Amino acid sequence: MVGHASTSLKGVALVAIVGLVTGCQTFKDTLAEKAYERMVASADEQKEAFHFYDAYELYSAVAFDVHERALEDSSVVEDPEVYRNAIDCAIRAGNLMAAVALSDTLIEAGLGDQQDWNQRVNLALNLGNDASARAILTKASEEFPGKPWIEEMMAGLATLEKFQEIEVVAEVWPFRPHADNLEFGAVQLGDDVVFVRSSESRDITTMVDGWTGRKYTTIVSVPLSDSTARESAYARSQLSSQSLMSTVIPNEHDGPVSFSADGLRMYLTRNHGTAVSNKEGMDAKNLKVEMFTREPGKKWVLQEDAIGFNHPSYSVAHAVEDTARNLIFASDMPGSRGGLDLWVSEWKDGKYQQPQNLGDKVNTRGDEKFPFVDGVNQLFYSTDGRSGLGGMDIYRHDLASGLTELLGAPINSYADDFAYIVNDAGLGFLSSNRDEDVDRIFRVKMGEVTAPFEVTLVTCDGHVVANQPIVVHDTYTDVRKEVATSPEGVVRFDAQLGHMMALRFAGNGELAPFDLEGLRAADKVLYRDQAVLGYDQPQNDLAVRLEPNKAITEPLAVTFFGPDTERQSMLTNLEGELTWDVEDMLGYTSIKVDHIGYRTGTAPLMDQSACPKGESIVMTLNQEVVIDLELIYYDLDDAALRPASKQELDKLVNYMNEVPYVRVELSSYTDSRGPKEYNDYLSQARAQKCVDYIIAQGVAPTRIEAAGYGETKPLNKCVDGVWCNERMHQENRRTELRFLVN
Repeated sequence: MVGHASTSLKGVALVAIVGLVTGCQTFKDTLAEKAYERMVASADEQKEAFHFYDAYELYSAVAFDVHERALEDSSVVEDPEVYRNAIDCAIRAGNLMAAVALSDTLIEAGLGDQQDWNQRVNLALNLGNDASARAILTKASEEFPGKPWIEEMMAGLATLEKFQEIEVVAEVWPFRPHADNLEFGAVQLGDDVVFVRSSESRDITTMVDGWTGRKYTTIVSVPLSDSTARESAYARSQLSSQSLMSTVIPNEHDGPVSFSADGLRMYLTRNHGTAVSNKEGMDAKNLKVEMFTREPGKKWVLQEDAIGFNHPSYSVAHAVEDTARNLIFASDMPGSRGGLDLWVSEWKDGKYQQPQNLGDKVNTRGDEKFPFVDGVNQLFYSTDGRSGLGGMDIYRHDLASGLTELLGAPINSYADDFAYIVNDAGLGFLSSNRDEDVDRIFRVKMGEVTAPFEVTLVTCDGHVVANQPIVVHDTYTDVRKEVATSPEGVVRFDAQLGHMMALRFAGNGELAPFDLEGLRAADKVLYRDQAVLGYDQPQNDLAVRLEPNKAITEPLAVTFFGPDTERQSMLTNLEGELTWDVEDMLGYTSIKVDHIGYRTGTAPLMDQSACPKGESIVMTLNQEVVIDLELIYYDLDDAALRPASKQELDKLVNYMNEVPYVRVELSSYTDSRGPKEYNDYLSQARAQKCVDYIIAQGVAPTRIEAAGYGETKPLNKCVDGVWCNERMHQENRRTELRFLVN
């Protein structure tokens, strides 16, 4: 939002207040009150027009003059709203010291309420005076005993002290310590530094921003090697004859600016030319981003249609490219969560796409602005919507993982810190008003102080992971290196303070792949940690053999039991082997293995809920009774059971009574003589005859099924069209048993 040409009204009508009329106090008071009313009305107009500097001067002139009168005459009543408006305008104009003087006078006059005391504490914090803030809170607790907001602010101070313990290894020093002007938003382009500049000149011929009382901002450049000894003259010559922006048409506000990595694209924040009505109902000029391109060594050319989401009804500002040429910028466009949010517009098909909000991992109800993306796609930005050291704080957001963290001192301070930018070597700039409450540019050199780490790798069952390759990943710089664990399972490495580290193990066939993230050193001390590795696709193996050394002709039944689980069955293969995933059968505590005519084999299962690893179980089943199904014969074209067949079925009944949890299928087959359809019918009838007999002996019908397979699956060559003798046909007329599983 932008102001227009303005002349200060400081002191208007005050000369009429004192000594105009003698001997008539009432008339003097009336004149004074009318003068005050006119000045306050004028201040209200200036504030509504966003001319906060002018409004502050008018409000404060009235507030201080009435205060002086009130000290002399107890009947004079001060208006706290005049103070509050003056304080608000001083803060908006960037004059915190003036806001402090007004706030102190308001409180000393006994006019302050909870919000006024709260604001005074925040002013102290914004000026870096924590002791003063605590003293003011102590005094407020005497003024407002037992109020919850006092305790809340005390807790906030305690939180602030914790944030103040966060440090990063960095050097920060003024870039142009003796500059006379407000300067911020520095970026390096070749051997030059390009930044935003505004002066404090307020002569009547100078166009100024009524919001701050300063000249409108413009873009200038100086050599990176600019020295303080010749700064003033050099800066003026740079502005008059060698400005980098000489080809850019001046606007009311220009800046900040950013450049692509190759220096051939420029993104400039400027005012829209058209004022629109804002949500307060006042006309204001919002911000937009313009894109310029150039060929090496040539002038910048405006690409008028490059940024398709600019609009006069909202601001688009502070645009920067990420490593994929997507554009990240600040905007209060529809869909923003607070004031200014950070948005991203994907570069696709040769143009910028519809912007997407970066979401609540970045954005807050406050303002997020001045984004910068480094060479490994780490987003840095400033916000006043998160807890920090005070004012606007610089945060880092990992675009890949979504991790957002506060940068500690000296990058952040009690004041507003913003426009952070560094190159791959850790050299760069930030802007801050930590010096006399005036925006200044500071040089930044990030340090490389490291801390040692020792991470012991063990398996979930307590064995050390020795001599295994581990990748140590610095997620901040994206640098990876491979180290091996020691014979004791320890991986040792050094990490830069503040950098987030991760360990990655690819697996080795026995142990599963593993990632350990979030390793971060805040101080130069030895950090020890332990990581627990699991096994890769753990399985249990079962191997069963039959005694006396018999071949397995049908799959064996394996039944799983557990105290809180439903019984479940599986079948082995014809080698008596079964494999199952441990995690599929957690909760089962034992297995039973069955084969018809053999004693049940039982084995416990290890509890692997905490560490699925797998185990091998070997089991031998001993024969208990011979159930000779070959003795269950049928006459040709008959389903009746022979007496000898019933004897064998009685053995099966006894076996099933001893093993009440198994289910079986009794199947019957015919020889190939006769029609196929009839043989199917006959075999089903024969099988059912056996099942009916077994059920009649007391076996539950749910535990046995009849199946007739007719002349299918012959045991020899006797099929239709092949001559066979009776013995060979009798071999195919048979009954078989197999286990059923649930």
